[in-house]
Order: sequence, then C-alpha cells, then structure tokens
Amino acid sequence: MTKPVHAGSCGPCVAPTALVYSPPVPSRFDDDKWSYTALVAMLALAAFMWPRLPAQVPVHWNGLQPDQFGPKWVGLLFLPISAGALFLFMLRSGPTQAVAVFARVRAIVCVVFLLLYVDSILMIVGYDIDTAAVLGVVLLVIGMMAPDLKADRTTQRLEAVSAAARVWERASRAAARLLMGLGIVGVALGLVAVPASVAILLALLGAGTVALGVYAWRALQEERARR
Repeated sequence: MTKPVHAGSCGPCVAPTALVYSPPVPSRFDDDKWSYTALVAMLALAAFMWPRLPAQVPVHWNGLQPDQFGPKWVGLLFLPISAGALFLFMLRSGPTQAVAVFARVRAIVCVVFLLLYVDSILMIVGYDIDTAAVLGVVLLVIGMMAPDLKADRTTQRLEAVSAAARVWERASRAAARLLMGLGIVGVALGLVAVPASVAILLALLGAGTVALGVYAWRALQEERARR
C-alpha cells in the first residue's frame, strides 16, 4: 500500500497549482456591435420602406430637386449593400493588433453610412434637407465616436512606441473636439439656410485639418524633446 505523503516529509512534494484568472476574451460581436447594429438598421429600414414606395424613386438630386430616377431597389439597397461590402473588406483586411481601434473605425464608417441612408430615404419621400445640416450631423457623430480611437498599448515595449501612442491619443481627442464643433456649425448653417453653407463648412473643415496636423506635429516634437 502506498503511504500518503505529508508536508515536511522527505518524500517528493507536489506544489499546489496556482489559480490564474484569465479575463474573458471579447467576441467579434463585442468588437463590432455598433457596425452590426447600423447594418441591421439599414436593412430593417429598407424592408419597412419597400412596400411603401413606387417602382421608380429618385436616385440623384440637383441641390434639393431630383433630376434622375431609377428602380426602387437602387434607392433602397445601394447604400446598405455598399456598407456591408466595405465592412466585410475592412473586417478581412484588418490587422491582428489594435483590434479595438480598427473595430471603432469600422463602426464609424457603418454609422456614417446609416446617417446618409436615412437622409436619402427622407429625400426620396419628399423632405428637403440641407446638405450642410446632414454633413454637420455626420461630423458630430464621428466626433462623438473618435475619442475611443485609443492606441493599443498591450504590445508596447519601447519608449518610442509609447510616445507615438500618446501623440495619437492627444491628436484623436483634438480631432474629436474639432469634428463636434464643426458638426454643430454645420447643423446651424443648415437650419439658418446660409448661402453657400456647404462651401463654408468644407472650408472650415480644411482649415481645421491643417491646424490639427500642425498640432500633432508639435505634440510629436514635445514627446521627442522629453526623451
């Protein structure tokens, strides 16, 4: 009969197995839940509007006036199919690192498609919506989602990489504030019906982009000076 081995005996002792906590790994749905939600919302809206629209619908506008008509499936399915194809392409070609960052980029793209799709449906049924207001809403939503574009620090080992990550996060926060501000301006221009409102908004966006580039460059120089 084999004798039991007690602690402190001369026989071989087996160390107790340590309990190691492994955090749950997020699923693909957790990473892209906003993208899936936007895509499903577009398909649901298309299914809802399908029996309520005629066979021919506006598919192109000259300002606020439709100047080209096409089959109903083009007006209702072109944007959802394009958004789904672009999402799948980004999903298949995305990197293995910084997964959360690129998932947020996919979400922003899909949500922008959803906003444009809602705008196109409203114009198809006869609502006159100023383009500057639509662009303003798009910029506002992107600005609200942009702060989550944080650099992936899980694989950082070098100080240079960490410095680049800090610059990225500072620039993304500044870009978020810029886009939200321009979004509010765009909505206001559209509501007031300012002449050349789209040109004004695009000029402000261009100037803001240049300013953001200068800000990011200066932030990078500051990080390099600290090393």
